Amino acid sequence: ARHVVPACATCRAHTLCTLVADKTLLVLGDQCASFVGWLAADEPLVQAYAACILANIACVEKGQQKVLNACAIPPLMGLLRAAVDKKVTLHATAAVQNLTFRNGACCTEVLQLRGDAILKKLANHPSEGVQQFA
Repeated sequence: ARHVVPACATCRAHTLCTLVADKTLLVLGDQCASFVGWLAADEPLVQAYAACILANIACVEKGQQKVLNACAIPPLMGLLRAAVDKKVTLHATAAVQNLTFRNGACCTEVLQLRGDAILKKLANHPSEGVQQFA
């Protein structure tokens, strides 16, 4: 099942993304390349916002394709591999889960990046939220 990341006090992007209609998510989806670029930011909060936005865009089937077309999988898997920040890890995991939902090509890309091992490791993460999405 797809997951819309729940709102939290420190992430205004959640509130925005979880309350908007599919149409608005598709409009945001037109900016996926920018959000994917933010995944490489030096600031973990920016990375978390970007992953959150991508996760929510990927909740819509057409949005899922827009995120995939922006080549989001490699940087998301890189964030999961590093697992430096809990919020970044949570949102990147949610994004990967939404992207792989009923999408064989995306699953193949995740497997090619050894994402199955990363997600398996995250299933034992101390955070229940990360475990849920892994």
